[in-house]
Amino acid sequence: VHGTLRSGAGSTLSLYSQGDLSLNGTSDITGSVMNGNQWGGNLNLSGNTIIRGPVSTRGTINFNGNSKIIYTPLSGYMTEPLFGPGPGSSTGTGPAGFKAVSVRA
Repeated sequence: VHGTLRSGAGSTLSLYSQGDLSLNGTSDITGSVMNGNQWGGNLNLSGNTIIRGPVSTRGTINFNGNSKIIYTPLSGYMTEPLFGPGPGSSTGTGPAGFKAVSVRA
């Protein structure tokens, strides 16, 4: 993705890639980003790219410029169809959901 890509709060945007994924320019994404396959796959962030949500990669995350990731869990709107309702849900209990488990610098 080159240039500007913006998504708003409550967005259901998800970016999936089996290989390398590059976000350049002034992207401001609220949603999830997942990339990689059994052979790897890097995530390259440059410019003023901001990702607000969970990020998963099998390779390396490369930051250039003022890029950053602000971890926030996915909303139930996106996770319940796949994993069922989470704890505290009025529709029952289910898996705990996603959380940040590792950060390498």
